[in-house]
Amino acid sequence: MSIDQNNVIPYSQSLKCRFILVFGMIGSITTTSQFLYLIITDPVPNTAFFYTLCFAAPLLYITTYFAYKKRPLTASYLAIIVSILGCFAALNLIFAAFLTMIMIFVFSAIFISIRRDQMVIFYLSMILSAVIKILVELKVFSISFIPHSSLDNESILFICMFLFSVFTYAFIVNYLINRGLQSSEKLIDTSAQLEETLKVKDQLITLISHDLKNPIGNISMIANEIQRKTLPITPEVLDMLKDTSTKASNLIENLTRWSVVRQDETMVRKEIFNLHECIQENIDLLNIMSRQKQIEIINNCHNKADVNADRSMISTVVRNLVSNAIKYSHDNGKIEIETEINKDYISTSIQDFGVGLTAEHRNKLFHNHKGYASVPGTSNEKGSGLGLLISKDFVTLNGGEIGVESELGKGSRFWFSIPVSRDS
Repeated sequence: MSIDQNNVIPYSQSLKCRFILVFGMIGSITTTSQFLYLIITDPVPNTAFFYTLCFAAPLLYITTYFAYKKRPLTASYLAIIVSILGCFAALNLIFAAFLTMIMIFVFSAIFISIRRDQMVIFYLSMILSAVIKILVELKVFSISFIPHSSLDNESILFICMFLFSVFTYAFIVNYLINRGLQSSEKLIDTSAQLEETLKVKDQLITLISHDLKNPIGNISMIANEIQRKTLPITPEVLDMLKDTSTKASNLIENLTRWSVVRQDETMVRKEIFNLHECIQENIDLLNIMSRQKQIEIINNCHNKADVNADRSMISTVVRNLVSNAIKYSHDNGKIEIETEINKDYISTSIQDFGVGLTAEHRNKLFHNHKGYASVPGTSNEKGSGLGLLISKDFVTLNGGEIGVESELGKGSRFWFSIPVSRDS
């Protein structure tokens, strides 16, 4: 992807955009003033310098526009073209004026070349024009539109050494500035990574404090009742303990895996597996939760639906979406899971016929809105909404998409798509 297509411009290029903007604005005003001066003093100018201004003036305005729009690559290439035209125009001037313009372009090159190849073009064009001007001064050859000042050879030798020193100095300064900008960019990237790490930590703490305390508290309460012999050990009580511990275990698994992949996306381990089997396994894991509300879960997923994704992540997504569907379904309701297979993706939908969602809550579901509160379930089940954030991250990391369709009072249809296995 080219620089112009990137939405986020690196710090070094953003800074150089400002220099190009200043370069373009000063150049635009200067060339326009020179153009008007030539027209006023000579209504029919016919010099190479005049024709160069005719091309350079509009280019400088366009350069200024692209720099203002934060299009560094385009702006810097236009600035190079203008500088080459400027070097050509400078050859028409007397030697003192030529040196002044070359110095301006040399030090402009330090700030407005975005890439190394641009910097080389920049300096080569200026060195070439300097060599041509000096050779004309030495009378090695003559060019009709290039004047010479009849300097003695000693003065020209001194000027050559001076120009060589200036160009060398400019190269070194350019290198040091670019190194400094790259170091600043690395610091900015490190700061952004640290900020992301702290953000993940805060989300983990929020999720642990909000969701994990409920199942752990329930386990503790049931254990205390059994110890005091006020609650008999029956199959139903054991089912409650199993269900609660499963929820806590699943939540810890979600948290651990999510925190790891947020820091290192290479931890995604893709494999080919059967989506129908994966969904059925997670339905079985949530069997106690669905039985408590007498909810029927219908798995209509295609038997041959093989996908290429991280099985653990997709299991987490299915588990989060199915448990949410149970949470917001009425007692004695049903949940339907279906798949649709096309050329590249398998789309899986989890449809419940429960309370549904308002447009406001629907728009906030997959976004980390500060202060967002999850809607309680039909049996007043609590949640933080971060399970859907985890699901979105996991689906995205596997090259898919996730979404929801819902109508208040009629239920919700959550769906996600992941790449199909070519062997399906």
